[in-house]
Amino acid sequence: MKKNYQIVAKVFLIALAFAMPSVLFSQNANREEGGEKLIYQWYLNGNFGIVQSYGDIQGGEWHGAMLSSDDIEYGFGLRLGKHISPVFGIFGAYNVAPLKGQSGVDTKNMYFETDLTEFMLGTTISFSNLFFGYKPRLINIYGTTGIGLVNFSSQAYFKDTDPPVPVNEGYPNTTETMIPVGAGVDIRLSNRWDINLETTVRFFDSDKLDGYISGEKNDAYFYTSLGLGYSFLKGGSGKKIVVETEPNMLAVYGDSIPVEIKGTVPEKFNKNAVVDFTPVLKYGDKTKQLETMYLQGAEVPTEYQKSGAVVIPEEGGSFTYKTYVKYEPGMEICELYVEPMGSVKGKTPYSLGDRKIADGLIMTSRRLDKTEKVLLAQHGYVRDIVVSESGAMYYLVNRDNVNLNYKLNKNENSKAVLNSMNAFVEKGWEIKSVDVNAWASPEGEESFNQGLSQRRAESSQKYFQAKYDKYIKAKAKELGVDASELKQDINFNLVANGEDWDGFMKAVKSSDIEDKNIIANVINSQPDLAKREQEIRNMTVIYKEIEDEILPPLRRAEFKVNCVEPSLSDGEIA
Repeated sequence: MKKNYQIVAKVFLIALAFAMPSVLFSQNANREEGGEKLIYQWYLNGNFGIVQSYGDIQGGEWHGAMLSSDDIEYGFGLRLGKHISPVFGIFGAYNVAPLKGQSGVDTKNMYFETDLTEFMLGTTISFSNLFFGYKPRLINIYGTTGIGLVNFSSQAYFKDTDPPVPVNEGYPNTTETMIPVGAGVDIRLSNRWDINLETTVRFFDSDKLDGYISGEKNDAYFYTSLGLGYSFLKGGSGKKIVVETEPNMLAVYGDSIPVEIKGTVPEKFNKNAVVDFTPVLKYGDKTKQLETMYLQGAEVPTEYQKSGAVVIPEEGGSFTYKTYVKYEPGMEICELYVEPMGSVKGKTPYSLGDRKIADGLIMTSRRLDKTEKVLLAQHGYVRDIVVSESGAMYYLVNRDNVNLNYKLNKNENSKAVLNSMNAFVEKGWEIKSVDVNAWASPEGEESFNQGLSQRRAESSQKYFQAKYDKYIKAKAKELGVDASELKQDINFNLVANGEDWDGFMKAVKSSDIEDKNIIANVINSQPDLAKREQEIRNMTVIYKEIEDEILPPLRRAEFKVNCVEPSLSDGEIA
C-alpha cells in the first residue's frame, strides 16, 4: 500500500513539474499585461482537521475510510499567503497536531504516539484558472505542494504489555524534512472571506515518524482540514491616479448638486487596461452611486472596450468627470468617495484604491429668502401640443399573456400608474400614437427572449385596444351615438427589445446586495452572451434577491400614450 502512495506522489509531482512552465508563463503574461502595478491580495487562513498516520506500524487506508477508528487525531494550523498571479500562489504555514497509530496482532502488534509541530513553505496552483481561464469565480479547485520541517518525539510500544514496554529508545526531539502533496476546493463567500476544504499527504524523508524503522523509508501522514480565510491588502497601484473635485467642496444649487472631478493619470498607463470610475456619495447611513465613467488604454481589444470611454495614452493624460446628483434631505453632511476598479483584457477587476475626494454640502442657495420679482412677457400661442402618459404591464417568467392578478400588476403603485394612463385616454383627446416597448429578463436564451419580448408587446397592444374599445362603447352609450363616431384608428409602435441587460445592471448596482460589485464585474467580464446568461442563472441560486427582486420587474411591456391636447380657436385666443 505504501508503494502505491509513493507512486501517486511521484506522478503528482511530475505533473506539477510539467504544469510549472504554464504556471510561470501565466504569471509573467499577467504581469506584463498589468504592468508592475498588478498587486494581488494577501490572505490569512485558519484551519482545523483530522490527522492520521501512514507508516510501518499503521498501514491502513486513507482516513476517509477510517473516521470511526481510534487512530484519528485532530490538528489545527495557520497559513499566511499571497496570490502572485491568477494561477500561482505562495504561503507559509504553521501546524500542530498529535499523531498515533497501531498495527494489528497479526502484523507487528505495536502502537505509537507523538506530537507534531510543523513549519512549511508551500505553493498553490489554481487548476480552475490554469485550464479554464482567469475570471471571478465562486468555486476554485487547486493543487498544493511545498517543503517543510516537522519536529516530533515519537515512541513505539508493544500492545500486549502492561505497563507498555517501549520497542526501542524512540526518537526524541527529532526534526525531519517533509514534502506535502494535495488538493483543495475554495469557496468565496464575499470579497474578503472564503472557506476551503483541503486534503494533503505529508511525505517524510526518513522512517522515524512512527518510532519504528523497518527498512523502508518515507513514513507519511494525512491532514484533511476545513479552513476559513480572510483576504487583505488589495492592490493599490491606482493611488498614482490623482483626482480632485472643482470646487473642492460640494454645493447644492436649487435641487441639484453639480459634481465635477478632474483626474490626472501618470505615464506608463497600461495600454490594455480598462478602469471603471464610479463615484459614491455617502451621507448618514445611506450611499448613492453616481454615473460610471470608463478610462481605457490605447490598445484595448474590441471585445473589452467600453462605449464612450476616455482613451488614455501610454504616456498618461487627464480626464474630467461631470454629473449632477438630485438633492435629498440628509445630504447636508456628506462625503464623496471613489474606488476605481482596473481590469486587463476582461480579467478579474482589481481595486486601484478607495479614497475620499470631497466633503459637502454648501447650502447657501437653499437658505436665501425668495424675494425675487417675476416679470412676464407675452409669447405666441402654440397649438397641437403632444402630451404623453405612461404605464407598464408585468409578466410572469417565460409567459406572454396579460395577467392582472400577477403580484407586480396588483402592486398599488403599478395599479395607480396604469389607472392614470387609462384615465388619460378617457379624456377623449386625439390619440397620435401608442408606443409599446417590451423586454425579457436576461437569464434565458437570447433568441427565445427576443421572440418572448415581441409576444409581450403584442399582448399588451391587445390589452390596450380592448380597454379602449370598452371605453368607447360605454361613452357612445352615454352620449346616445354610434361607437364608430367616437372610435379612432390607433397607430401602435411595437418594439421588441429582447433582453434588458441595462435594466439588470442598474438594478444590481442600486440594490442592497453586499456582493453587487462582484456580480457586475462577473457579468461585464464575460463577452460571450450565452455564458453571461448562464452566469445569471448560477447567481440566482446563490443570491435569492436576484431571482425574487431584480429579475421580475424586467419582464415587462411599457406603454407611452401620445395625445394631442385640444387647442384654443382663433376666436378664443383673441
